[in-house]
Amino acid sequence: MLKDIGLLGKPFPIWSITQCWEEALGYDAAAYRDEKTVADFMARNQKVKAIFQKYFNIEYSPINYQTYWENYYSEDPEIPDSDIVSPEEAKVLSMMGTTQLDVELYCAVVKFDLPRIKELLKKGAKPRAIIDMDDRWDEGAYGRIGSECSFLCTCRLAYAWNAVEEPPLDDNEIGDLVGWAAHESVYRCLEEYATLDKRVIPRPRMSIDDSRMLKLKGDSSKIYLDKCLYCFPKRRQSIKHVVSNMKMFGTNDFTIEFEGPENGWLEIYFKIEGKKPFLIEISDAYPPFPFLKKWLENMLDFSTVTSESISIDCEQYKVVLSYDYIGYDDRDDCNGAVALIQIGSDIDENNTSKEYEANIQIVVPIHLFVSKFYYSLKDYVYLRRRTFSKQWKLPNSDYFEFRKFISSVVSKTIEQKLEMH
Repeated sequence: MLKDIGLLGKPFPIWSITQCWEEALGYDAAAYRDEKTVADFMARNQKVKAIFQKYFNIEYSPINYQTYWENYYSEDPEIPDSDIVSPEEAKVLSMMGTTQLDVELYCAVVKFDLPRIKELLKKGAKPRAIIDMDDRWDEGAYGRIGSECSFLCTCRLAYAWNAVEEPPLDDNEIGDLVGWAAHESVYRCLEEYATLDKRVIPRPRMSIDDSRMLKLKGDSSKIYLDKCLYCFPKRRQSIKHVVSNMKMFGTNDFTIEFEGPENGWLEIYFKIEGKKPFLIEISDAYPPFPFLKKWLENMLDFSTVTSESISIDCEQYKVVLSYDYIGYDDRDDCNGAVALIQIGSDIDENNTSKEYEANIQIVVPIHLFVSKFYYSLKDYVYLRRRTFSKQWKLPNSDYFEFRKFISSVVSKTIEQKLEMH
């Protein structure tokens, strides 16, 4: 029973599996699954660990995850930092507010050098400093580690730990488990300094005059307009004019569906009850996933980012998605933040296919819209990951390119904030 099962020719005692589960699930795994599922699995894992300690006198010591770096998404710990971020790149990044400390932190993170990570964080290095100059939504070390945590848990190891009678792990899954534990150990360290806002912002408890209250047409909902709109009178009037003739959308009033990918094209259909669908044709020549992810993340941060638009290049036309945070639904104190979502294209209405809408506008609770959009996309990409690797512009043999693609879809920030609600 007590044997060295090894990983890529390096010693790895079998009892280390219990340590990896403890590291991976012991921090915030409830962000991925319900608390009972996590608690049940952790309890079983602790029983196995207790057996090793009681009957075999095993003394657990911390795992050096750098030893197994080839089993997961990591850089070689022996390479110099300049092979990861060149001096020329660092110089350009400095003009964007990324300091040398930030660059050193990123390099330490992707090499999973925990002692150095902690040292740099104490010196003031920023986990979210921009590193990828080609991605304006880049969240640096924090974004890379968080996306991979979610990917390993919900995609690579979803069935290994979520089943009551889980089958034995194969060699690949053990490597993924070590990688997940390594990522979670780094993420836990980074999150202490990344100031991720986990607060639930309740509806303001104040006396609100009639000018702050908007009743929707044909609906019992009353929206308390947020005070942010009063800084922009023209915008407030425009939004009130549009919204007052609409109803509040619920779970069953709209769906988001996908088709493809085929030959580098993915189709997204926004379907609203009683209307024709709105179609977005996404091309792998202009993949919008990082922008969509950040757009949804910002929507959940509505108290800070109250309005935002993004443009998707569909080659023959462009689609603009925008949201405007309006206020709170009177019927829901905590989850009732409401937004006006508008989606349209630059195609002339006369040239739009009769099968599809030229644009759509909905008033919807923010958490409902983000949850439906994000999980629909994530689940679709995961279920058809083999098709994406063949039909999307990703080298089929390039494992890291595919990981980067998955990371552009998965957001631990979104999952954590939705879990809180």
